[in-house]
Amino acid sequence: QRQMCIRDSPRADGHPPRAGLGCPGHPETQVGKEALAEILRPGREDSVSDDWKIRFGTAGTSDSFTAMGYKNSLDIPAYTEKMGLDAFEYQCGHGVRLGLDKARQMADDAAARGILFSVHAPYYISASSLDEEKRLNSVNYLLQSAALCRALGGRRVIFHSGSCGRQSREAALEKALDTLKRAQDALDEAGFAEIILCPETMGKIGQLGTLEEVLALCGVDR
Repeated sequence: QRQMCIRDSPRADGHPPRAGLGCPGHPETQVGKEALAEILRPGREDSVSDDWKIRFGTAGTSDSFTAMGYKNSLDIPAYTEKMGLDAFEYQCGHGVRLGLDKARQMADDAAARGILFSVHAPYYISASSLDEEKRLNSVNYLLQSAALCRALGGRRVIFHSGSCGRQSREAALEKALDTLKRAQDALDEAGFAEIILCPETMGKIGQLGTLEEVLALCGVDR
């Protein structure tokens, strides 16, 4: 059978359309099946295990949340279950504001429903910033996000690594690698060793976040 190449329509969040297997933008097409397998599962030929549980969920809520009668964050697990989903990315784009006690209540409810939380760290993180204070403050934002993620019963903190600004991509990546190393060390020192930092791929030319750049950033955590 002929391999289909499927692309989504442009996304409202500014991210690039997803590419299906066989498309130029798909990770397996870009780096090769064996290379992808080595990145995802070192020592194995296959990149996906039959034991993996693939979850589906939303990043934040939509208008349907209030339309269905839900009122606040404590209702997120019930809302997610009613939508037939088993994951939820809690949004902290404008700062980590959810209290830890409330987060633990949400975690208990989510666990009972088989739902797993992750956290999207603040949008103003800039691991590659030319402003040294802003760059190093990114470590604190990731620490705050990690504390919330643990309270929610999750392990993954998603973040945007920043932009290139008035520097080359290579220089921006070097700064981001240094920031992420500092963040990883800070997480370990604070007792958050189980939290996984997950840099997102980004679609705009001036943003740091090509597949190769993200893989380099992921390589900081060994």
